[in-house]
Amino acid sequence: MRCKYIGMTATQQESLRESMDLLIRVLKGCPASEELPWLRTPHWDWRGFAALCEQHDLASLVYCRLRGLGVEIPGGLEQHLRSRFLEVSARNYVLEKKLVDLTSRFEEDGIPILAFKGPAVAMVAYGDLALRQFGDLDLIVPQDYLIKAVSAMRNSGFVQVRQGGRPYLVPVMSRPENPKHLELSEEIPFRAPDRTYFVDLHWSVGHGYWRAFSPDIEKVWERTESVTLPHGSVRTLCREDLLLALCSHGTKHRWPCLKWLLDIAQLLQQSSSMNWSRVEEMIARRPRAGVAASLGILLAEQVLGAPIPTEAARVLPAVERVRAVASAIREEIRHNGQSSGDHCGTLLALEDRPLTRLKIRAKIAAGYPFGFLRELIVDVSPSDRAFIALPRYLDFLYHLVRPMRLMIKYSRQAARTLSRAAGRA
Repeated sequence: MRCKYIGMTATQQESLRESMDLLIRVLKGCPASEELPWLRTPHWDWRGFAALCEQHDLASLVYCRLRGLGVEIPGGLEQHLRSRFLEVSARNYVLEKKLVDLTSRFEEDGIPILAFKGPAVAMVAYGDLALRQFGDLDLIVPQDYLIKAVSAMRNSGFVQVRQGGRPYLVPVMSRPENPKHLELSEEIPFRAPDRTYFVDLHWSVGHGYWRAFSPDIEKVWERTESVTLPHGSVRTLCREDLLLALCSHGTKHRWPCLKWLLDIAQLLQQSSSMNWSRVEEMIARRPRAGVAASLGILLAEQVLGAPIPTEAARVLPAVERVRAVASAIREEIRHNGQSSGDHCGTLLALEDRPLTRLKIRAKIAAGYPFGFLRELIVDVSPSDRAFIALPRYLDFLYHLVRPMRLMIKYSRQAARTLSRAAGRA
């Protein structure tokens, strides 16, 4: 079960920081053996570190990294990580087969289809399906084919499910025939016939104001690539579009998951196969996609120590507002084990167009008090999912978990404020 410390004591905070420090050093590939906590403390409790690996979907990769370093791993931790590695590997291969079958079905119906994230990123960025954990599948279709694609999903036994909370009052049940919905949203979730996984059907990789921070979805189709998976080949985004799309996705969620940053670090390691001139042309058309990409690359360097290639630094320089957001996210990860997930704050911090900023603030204000009630009950944040892990089919329970979590959080904050006020008196 994933969990996040709520109202942590000083000891718990220190334990979390130590676990996060160890996780980051493992991801960097350089944990000095003399600094390993289980060598310093004979009765080191590995469970907090294991929970952090689970929270960031990194248990499988951490197991391989530690084994590759040849360091001694405590029995309980090694058994847990090995078990998770086997589970993740088995599920990844099952989902990869589902992806190949599903894309083949779309192609037979004459529907252009791209694999996004999941198995495609595992092979392109890591070269190994077992090293990147994923729980569902993501597909991209051209918007003009969306109605046909939805029909094909339903004919294959997939059931459309309600979406989680979306900003700006997007309907909870997707309406692909509604032009307004197509503008404000980006995907439709489906549950598989056997109920063991979900498929998100995208027509964009950004919604609402975030769309400006994503690559040009129409141009994406002009430069797709093929990636070979164990059960066949699928079409996916070219590496340059993939970098921009992954940075856009991470930025709009405020980078709550270290796995997403590691994806960027892995792609940067393959910089020689990246056409940075093409990236430069892309962001000339979509400058805010360049802002999201520079944030992702800067965080990959600052958090995971990923070297920034010279060409990347030239094409995607980090301006002051990007550095400010990166610094804030880095501190949130260091102190809390993850970012705050404040997508509105991130958007306002990165958006430099005064009129657009005014529109965003007006929409937020116009949603009050309904926006407040939505934020309290309807919206589900990464913090809610980190508080307790629920199977996808129990997602609706997060709308009960969220008010309880917020009540605990703000009650503790109020108590600390009153305590400090009493101390000063």
